[in-house]
Amino acid sequence: MEVEPYDKKQNHFQRRLSDALVPIISKDDIDFEAEQFLCQYFPDALMTPQFIDPLYIAERMGLNIVYHEISDDCSIFGQIYFHDAAINGKEFKARTILIDPRITDERGIGGLDITIIHECLHWHKHRLAFELVCLYHPDLSNITTSVDEFREIVTSNMTPTDWMELQARVITPKILMPRKMVAQEIEMKQRELSAQGVSDLDATNLTIEYLAGYFGVSILSAKIPMVELGYEEAIGAFNYIDGDYVPLHRWKKGALETNQTYLLGLIDATHPPARQGDPLCFQTFLNLSSAVSGLTVKKNVLHHFFKLCLRYWHYSFVVIARERNLQPTTHG
Repeated sequence: MEVEPYDKKQNHFQRRLSDALVPIISKDDIDFEAEQFLCQYFPDALMTPQFIDPLYIAERMGLNIVYHEISDDCSIFGQIYFHDAAINGKEFKARTILIDPRITDERGIGGLDITIIHECLHWHKHRLAFELVCLYHPDLSNITTSVDEFREIVTSNMTPTDWMELQARVITPKILMPRKMVAQEIEMKQRELSAQGVSDLDATNLTIEYLAGYFGVSILSAKIPMVELGYEEAIGAFNYIDGDYVPLHRWKKGALETNQTYLLGLIDATHPPARQGDPLCFQTFLNLSSAVSGLTVKKNVLHHFFKLCLRYWHYSFVVIARERNLQPTTHG
């Protein structure tokens, strides 16, 4: 057998690696990566829509889950141990996923499930990258997941660790809600609601709630794949702004571009340069319509508001992120 240096420009493998041995995954391959993961550890989930059990997957992978408080303020959700380690006198074996049990108080059962799958995915995809780092830092044993609620992703200035975190973050929801299975459940549920005479607007809310319960995820996590599958009306559902949910609403297909919205929070409303069109956002429109009629806004208004409301450009977005550092963690 001949061995030669790897040259990423000359060697074009189907699953490519960066110089840091981090998988190179395009956004078009996210669903594929999730399916490959499930195909190996939970193949039934690709045949029949069902709840994805993180504990079952961890067991299939030979990973042991230990519940233990990691930080004083629960700023660290979990850790995945690639090597045996002793932290504050406590032994942790390789293949251990350490979970802070308080995560259920912070993010609910769904947050716990996401964290477990998140760590499983790191074991599945990123062991090579971690071993490479260990060549230079032999004292490392784990990857630590911490909370950073207002960290915006800037792909032009990302470290290999950032890329690993981003990959785990975007693939994990696809594992919990496989695209083809979600599409099947949406179609089935909407046929059922249509047969019952439920209106289109109400059917959208009910379908999202159904998906959340069926797959064991949050309302937002259920809404996102529905939008990605082309159900544009889901964009107007379950939008929480300024302490309350905005009524479900829809608009003519194509009225909005990807980075536009009719919704505006109180703080954003103080920045006129962010707006385009007539000086009226959706919430103001609802308030004015209710005041004029003295009644609750009728549903046909929620279908045609876009003819009078302006569109707002998104200049940035905030994600709830979990930053991962390849550094030894001090536990309190």
